[in-house]
Amino acid sequence: PVLLALIELDILQFADSEDQEQVQERWRSTLQAKVTSQTNQNPFEVLEIHWTSQTSHVEVGHQKTRAEYENYGRGAELPPEIDAMRKEILENIETAYASLKDKGTRQKTRKKYYEPQQHEFSADLLARQAEMLMVRRKWDEVMDNLGRAQELMPKSARIRALLAKAQKNRAGLGAATLTDDLDL
Repeated sequence: PVLLALIELDILQFADSEDQEQVQERWRSTLQAKVTSQTNQNPFEVLEIHWTSQTSHVEVGHQKTRAEYENYGRGAELPPEIDAMRKEILENIETAYASLKDKGTRQKTRKKYYEPQQHEFSADLLARQAEMLMVRRKWDEVMDNLGRAQELMPKSARIRALLAKAQKNRAGLGAATLTDDLDL
């Protein structure tokens, strides 16, 4: 009765805690699951970014995923087998980053994992979104979408024309005729 009274008065509280063995088992299973999933992922998925991402998106994805596993365990000393899995994950992240960090290798990587129709469809979708964003004058988003679209379909005259129009309007020229020029 005394314990129940102390609990009801919030004087005594119980907390779940893990011993070191339980913590290490949780780390082991989490890292093993990540290693296993990375074997079936393409570089974009390893860095947890969209496959239409450009250099700036790749950099952010690389930094985020790397930071997550560089300090895994919050400074605790990991047992060798767990640390080996952590290092394998970091190696996979670096390999993915190497295949995506510059435009040329990123385009080759995309071609390896995604069909040409996916490139065309996504570039068209990004261009249409950019057209809508132009009307709202959200120039940073317009430029991002058109840059991604152009990277997917570098020979597209439509995307090049939209990009030129966006650059002109972003600079403040011809803003009055912006909606007249769009094919919405």
